[in-house]
Amino acid sequence: MCKILVGDEESRFYINEALLQSTTFYAKHGLPKRHDIERPQSVVPAQQLSIQHDGSDLLFEKDRSQTVENDGVLIDLTDSDADYKLKGKFFYCRKAFALFVDHLYNAEIATPKESDGCRALFKAYALATCYNIEALQNDIIKILQKYYTINMISITDLMYVIDHWGDKVNTNLASYLVAQVGFEMAQDWTRFRTENDELTDFLGSANRVVIEEVFRAAMQHAKPQSSNDPAKNKRNWRAVLL
Repeated sequence: MCKILVGDEESRFYINEALLQSTTFYAKHGLPKRHDIERPQSVVPAQQLSIQHDGSDLLFEKDRSQTVENDGVLIDLTDSDADYKLKGKFFYCRKAFALFVDHLYNAEIATPKESDGCRALFKAYALATCYNIEALQNDIIKILQKYYTINMISITDLMYVIDHWGDKVNTNLASYLVAQVGFEMAQDWTRFRTENDELTDFLGSANRVVIEEVFRAAMQHAKPQSSNDPAKNKRNWRAVLL
């Protein structure tokens, strides 16, 4: 088992090494020092791994240790019994990493009950992108679609993703959120404007390209023949079409 400390709180996770081999984790951070692991000859899909996960491997503790920088991330490999210490990027936090671990252990990821839960999904999507886990990317998009089917998207959700990914709609997640915002604006502008006090801030601070994409999406959904809710689209915004 690999022991990984995550985020400023140094939340402790234990993860089976075989599960991490199904991702690009070792390619990013190197093999753990305390284990003799051979690199897999081929990628093993997480769905084929039958190891069960009951959540009991998530603990909390504080460790003092020195860190080194690798791929822009602070990683602890000395003066600690941890194999890795991941911090320095916004997506290295307990809630997001727990979703990442849940996916590795084939545990179902629940649909958020409120907008704050979407933030953890956004960060988990960043982890899935970082470690090249297309299945998790797709699962997160589907979960967000389920959430936005019954909840109006907040412009702050799109602003959060833009703030951390940059003013480019160059991920499936950002493209989906843009489409969802455009759809909600076209369906009921008055309600959307009333429930999104931050819209003025978005229009004043976002990159012109992003704003243009939002209004392009709104215009597309304003047409009667193009009024399908993006939250019900089962093919677009997938890393791999299923």
